[in-house]
Amino acid sequence: MAYNGEHGLYFETIGGETVVNTWDDWHLIPTSRPTMSLPAAQNRFVEIPGMNGSYDISEYLTTDVTFADRSGSFEFVVDNGHEDWITIYQKIASFLHGRNLALRLADDPEWYYRGRFTLDEWKSEAARSKISISYRVNPFKYSVYGSYFPEDVIWDLFCFERDADLSKFYHMQVSGTSTYRIDPGGYRSSIVARLISGGPVTTTVNGITTTLPSSGSTITIGTVAPTKTTDVKVSGTGVIDLGWQKMSL
Repeated sequence: MAYNGEHGLYFETIGGETVVNTWDDWHLIPTSRPTMSLPAAQNRFVEIPGMNGSYDISEYLTTDVTFADRSGSFEFVVDNGHEDWITIYQKIASFLHGRNLALRLADDPEWYYRGRFTLDEWKSEAARSKISISYRVNPFKYSVYGSYFPEDVIWDLFCFERDADLSKFYHMQVSGTSTYRIDPGGYRSSIVARLISGGPVTTTVNGITTTLPSSGSTITIGTVAPTKTTDVKVSGTGVIDLGWQKMSL
């Protein structure tokens, strides 16, 4: 049976200028269904003399479990009858090798990953050649859109019109200091602030202060644990948008 592109991968440059598909653009056939490795939990234990067992300090500073990057690789067969191997190899290497990109699996289209990718050695075999693409990406995958706009699946790294969870979204005039409480609703989330006018404005999340210096600044200011409310303190004078993008393992 002929392969028709199922289980492919989509890569996008930061900012969304270019999107490529592993089958449509490079004629690559995955040797198995592509899946992302799970990130290792960054657990920390302290052994104290005279104490049975150990003291678990994994969540002492962060109030939530932290994770290492995901790393792994995908193997592909290069389909014959399209372009010569050196042309395909050069296309893939020029677009992907060593670059920081976004990745979406065709089998999981509502989420994407962020990280760095490398093209590994080309393996020539009697019938077909094989290549593998390695990755090291952030531990969480990110929602491609907010819950109010399921029809808008245009794929960016963050856009307030699509990616912010607009069911829980703040657009506010800041004068002085105010505190806004975020209820995660069972999802880890990346909190993003955008300064519309005025400024500078500072935000403080989990003890970390970030400055939005001027109009148009958009900054990720922290993360929200899935089962705990998080307070965001905003100080300064201006108009800001405050939204959050769902994350998942």
